[in-house]
Amino acid sequence: MSAAQKSECPAAPGHDATNQKAHADFSPERHASHLIAQLEKAGHHVHRLENNGFLAARWGMTLHCPDLAALVKFAKQVGAV
Repeated sequence: MSAAQKSECPAAPGHDATNQKAHADFSPERHASHLIAQLEKAGHHVHRLENNGFLAARWGMTLHCPDLAALVKFAKQVGAV
């Protein structure tokens, strides 16, 4: 077992550089919430559907995204991420 490495980030004294928990907690649900927030900032309205899909709307036009991967692709196309 190796000793924990200390981060050299001055803003986070005592931060353990080997702690990967912050990234491990990024579940698909949390990813979807973050992505929806990014799209909302860009002026799009996103509604979650009962079948785990999404409906993105702006300027009276809508796009059905059947899953999270399709929503990610849409967000990249419109420059939200």
